[in-house]
Amino acid sequence: MSGIKLRPHHLLCVGYFEGKGYSDSFSRSMEQIKELTLQNPGITLQCCADEVCRACPNRVGNACRTQEKVMRYDREVLRLLEIEEEGCSDWKSLRNLTEEKILNCGKRRQICGDCAWDEICRKNEDGTIHENTLQDSRE
Repeated sequence: MSGIKLRPHHLLCVGYFEGKGYSDSFSRSMEQIKELTLQNPGITLQCCADEVCRACPNRVGNACRTQEKVMRYDREVLRLLEIEEEGCSDWKSLRNLTEEKILNCGKRRQICGDCAWDEICRKNEDGTIHENTLQDSRE
């Protein structure tokens, strides 16, 4: 399946993204990715640099400056979703699975509660994430 390559934990990041980022170019790139998800593209999950990382200042080659931490996030998302790395699906299916097995169960903070952007996610955990991503992708 062609489409977007994403780190598993970026299923959470894209949904909660609200225009704040490491830099203007990073924020623009995230907005483009978020817009693309509205078209329900194919997604391949990979535990290395992906489309989100492309404009991130923490990217070092095909890895992250905080590689150990982001690998922990990725492994936990894969475990909770009960899927394998390099798994392919469409955005809508993966977001629905993420909602069911992580967000609705209150498990997001156990995955990435130590992330620098956790405050944004915490304030949106009341369900507003779904207004822009899940609701639109279910149409």
